[in-house]
Amino acid sequence: MDNQIDELLAEQARLGKCLRSNPSILHALLTRRRKGVVVSPKNGMFASRDLWESLDVRQRHLFVARTIADRCPDDLFCYVTAAFAYGLDFTITGAFGTDVKTVCISGKGGANGCSSAGLRRFKLEADGAWTAEGLRVSSPEKTVFDCARGLAFPDGLAIADSALRLGLLDPDSLRRLIDSGGNRKGIGKARDVFEHMNGLAENGGESVLRARMIELGYAEPKLQVTFDNPLEPTKPYRVDLLSIRTDGTMVAIELDGRRKYTDAEFMNGKDTVEVLLDERQREAALSSLGLEIMRIRWPDLLDSAKFSSIMNAYRIPTARQLGH
Repeated sequence: MDNQIDELLAEQARLGKCLRSNPSILHALLTRRRKGVVVSPKNGMFASRDLWESLDVRQRHLFVARTIADRCPDDLFCYVTAAFAYGLDFTITGAFGTDVKTVCISGKGGANGCSSAGLRRFKLEADGAWTAEGLRVSSPEKTVFDCARGLAFPDGLAIADSALRLGLLDPDSLRRLIDSGGNRKGIGKARDVFEHMNGLAENGGESVLRARMIELGYAEPKLQVTFDNPLEPTKPYRVDLLSIRTDGTMVAIELDGRRKYTDAEFMNGKDTVEVLLDERQREAALSSLGLEIMRIRWPDLLDSAKFSSIMNAYRIPTARQLGH
């Protein structure tokens, strides 16, 4: 039985799914769970603990969704699940209230086993089925539209920005969805997302930072602005977010985090000391051009009073001051 369980778990893992229990193997799976060898992320679903702990939040969500899809072949995955399937950016910590553990599906449910804990059904109009990560999902435009209406503005904007950046989103199609939305719940948030979405945002953190500035009344910064590099003219410096004060002076706004100092994906083969030295050289060059550098930490984004105090200390203009 142990070899059979190992083979079944491995087979489902190769498919990006959890193993569904059945009466013949349930006792063995529960015994393994008690021993800490397997985990059960949802009722009746099992996966190797080693595998599960190696997966990030998005991968875990999609494992569960694909397992559910086996019993819901005609249903359409939507909302946050579709956003995960498309690889769109948004906060996965729940900082803005987004539930990243519940799989989202549109359809009526019923006796086919598709209604269960950890599954949320939406009454959403279908606009055809797309396929992403092995799932039947709502179109990119419908996914962005639904998330923009239902999620907090920072997450809605991050999703729209990344859909544009990845070339998945047709703005005209999204505009038509919004125009036909009438007074539907959340339609105002969707309009705000449409007005401010920008595919130049490089990641979800930049989108959230920009969204928080907009929410708190500050002027929207410019994105991906380049400046001359006096040491290497062929490699200009780029500022992710740039705020221009009413007197014309400029502030480069940067979201600080540990990943760019510790994650190989962001370090370009350099060690932490080299990354820090490069950053100091870059900041010195930008300062010589008259820019101030403002650093924001992730916790600061979540604390409106702290965030505003930092913005005010650097004299970041409000939208009203710039006549916006």
